[in-house]
Amino acid sequence: MSTRGYRLAVAFVVAVAVLVVAVPGARAQGRCSLATIKGTYGVVEQGTVLVDIGMGVPAPFPSANLAVVTYDGAGNLSATYRASYGGLPLTGSVQGTYTVDPDCTYSDSVPAAQLARKGTIVGEGMLQEIRTIFTVPWIVGGGTRWKTPVGECSEARIKGAYSLFGQGALNPPSGALPGRQVGLITYNGRGNFYGSETVNLAGAIEHNTFTGTYTVGSNCSVSAEISSSSGLRLRAAGVIVGEGVRQAVHIIVAEPGWIFVAAIDRQ
Repeated sequence: MSTRGYRLAVAFVVAVAVLVVAVPGARAQGRCSLATIKGTYGVVEQGTVLVDIGMGVPAPFPSANLAVVTYDGAGNLSATYRASYGGLPLTGSVQGTYTVDPDCTYSDSVPAAQLARKGTIVGEGMLQEIRTIFTVPWIVGGGTRWKTPVGECSEARIKGAYSLFGQGALNPPSGALPGRQVGLITYNGRGNFYGSETVNLAGAIEHNTFTGTYTVGSNCSVSAEISSSSGLRLRAAGVIVGEGVRQAVHIIVAEPGWIFVAAIDRQ
């Protein structure tokens, strides 16, 4: 091969290599839009409130939020939520707006709650998640949003063995006590469950059993009442996310003095 022919061959190989690298990159830059987020999502958020927001709790104090959020695919959202700010339970509904950039950057604004978030979208289909942080100065924290199952939900949606992991704090007048929980839970698909747990509350270790009842709304929201061998009786609110082996139930304890969330994953 002549020198000129060799140079042309090298130039051709380089050009092809550039195209192979550049084309997927160009596609990736435009893969998201408002329509990427459409339908109902379950949300869990935790944070620390930095200033007095009129709750009667000295700042800073921990917070937790569980919500069911519906996106219309055109920039509008609506949500119902259960939250705990420093141990004070709150419930309500809000509306807001959201944006999605081509690089899958997400942001939203909920003026009624004085909240805004920034985050990223990862995954597709039922594996899609939105991971966000708060972008307002009065709270530091964030959370994750997961798609709820396709179609209407009922008690039969939760059946079989699940693992349990919880974290948060109890907040008596003397201050917040950090807590963690692991365990197993079995649902019968008809509104009843039982399980066992190991709890570490501020260094004190307990091993308990528990039973309870649950109801599931058509939008995959969950309400539960729990009775523990420790003597505790608790109410919880939650949401079902994912499907099949990736299904999970996320809950928040809906009691005064608790800032506690748990993930219950299908085994």
